[in-house]
Amino acid sequence: MNFVDKIALESDLSRVDPKLISLDEVKLNRIIDYHFKNGFIIVSACRAENDEKQNKILTNKLLSDITSSNYSYIPVFGGFIEKNEDEEKEVKEASFFIPKNKDEDIGTLFEFGKNMCAKYDQFSFLFKSPGASLESQFITRDGSIDDSFIGISLNDISQKYFTKINKDFKHKTSHSGFDKADRRFTTTYIKEFAHTINELRSRENKGEIQIIKFGNK
Repeated sequence: MNFVDKIALESDLSRVDPKLISLDEVKLNRIIDYHFKNGFIIVSACRAENDEKQNKILTNKLLSDITSSNYSYIPVFGGFIEKNEDEEKEVKEASFFIPKNKDEDIGTLFEFGKNMCAKYDQFSFLFKSPGASLESQFITRDGSIDDSFIGISLNDISQKYFTKINKDFKHKTSHSGFDKADRRFTTTYIKEFAHTINELRSRENKGEIQIIKFGNK
């Protein structure tokens, strides 16, 4: 492992495996409504043929690209069940919900999504344009529309996103021997909300958007 990959593996998202909670279990606040109206993308760096360590390295490199481009983000994790002849296991693969910056042209975020899609060898990324429309689109690395759908919440959209990723991953086998063709999407996860003001501020200072109001039950 080279030095750059070692640093990426040990960066914030991977150094401490975050406690995740199902998106179905939480009540989202108005921040999500705001981003739905202003536009966002969802993009990943994970690849089906990679093992967990390789995907963590790529995910943290993508996170570095996001923050160095002055974007905020919400880590969103897709849960998948994979199986071989003897057992089943759940794997979680990270993606990033990235909203448009204030006063930024949506085309700038669109181009960022295209560039990240190409850089991390993804088939497509998810794009939601500003406005009242509930339509989201899967955009390929050349900027063409691969598919579109209607989603009214982050849960709806993330499920569509991870189901699409799973479809693209079919018929590939991981290094662990677990068959990608038989894997199935289970649920969407987010990081557990901050328990202290200091933790909340630390995560916000790193660019992470807190989508649950501090102190909500």
